[in-house]
Amino acid sequence: MAELPEGSRIIPNPINRVPGFSFEDHHFMPGFPEMSWPMLQWVLNTLYPDLRNLAPEAEQTIVITNSRESDLLDIMNTTLYRYPDIKLSSLPRLGDKPCLELSLRGKENDVKDAMAEIKSDLLQLKITFSEIKI
Repeated sequence: MAELPEGSRIIPNPINRVPGFSFEDHHFMPGFPEMSWPMLQWVLNTLYPDLRNLAPEAEQTIVITNSRESDLLDIMNTTLYRYPDIKLSSLPRLGDKPCLELSLRGKENDVKDAMAEIKSDLLQLKITFSEIKI
């Protein structure tokens, strides 16, 4: 037996039957991660089913080695205009030479097509890049 906040809900614990509880959008689970994990899965599946499969289907990353982020704004803006559902990120790296990590995430076909266009644009500008396998 336990005292729980009024209005809270029980989170079942299949490991040792010591439950957790939810209060509004806050969730409390006892024990080590091995015990909490099944309770967390129950919370996600039961209370947040609409959050399933939100991860992007694909991601591609290239490292651009002889250009700055500001040099690539037109390419990045064009990509975002042509592929509005894609998430584009650029991460400049410190060093002696300009270096930039450019990533696309989203639907597999969109990412594939958008990255092909970016690579083509970079080659036309004689900007070197290498691919990162994720």
